Amino acid sequence: MKRKYWYLIFATILTIMIWLQLKLLEHQSTNENTTLTQTVIEPHSVVETIARRTIPLIPIQFDDNNLSIFPQRVTIIIEGEADLLNSLTVDDFVAYIPNINFTEVNEAEILFILPENVKIIDITPQRVTINVK
Repeated sequence: MKRKYWYLIFATILTIMIWLQLKLLEHQSTNENTTLTQTVIEPHSVVETIARRTIPLIPIQFDDNNLSIFPQRVTIIIEGEADLLNSLTVDDFVAYIPNINFTEVNEAEILFILPENVKIIDITPQRVTINVK
């Protein structure tokens, strides 16, 4: 029984010490020389919407006047950030045939110069027919 009293006295003293410590901290935080500021940090995230768009009838450029190509225009499907794609026109793309020594009838792959951050998903047609005049 005496042991229970000692636990009770110890618990009471410990409670009083914790209470005094909290009061001391409260007094220090309300001291006139102490300034508390509160900063709210809000998360900011950037969401980019990726979209696809069809750019039809891009003229195919070639430098040799002795050649004829068919078809002379190409359509591409591109992918990129939606705001960027919405601002693009046919004039922002260059389709061309590389300068190669062609014989009578050839097929060639179409190459492109694209705006930054734009990716080609599909090309129609993927190859053109080249005739030497």
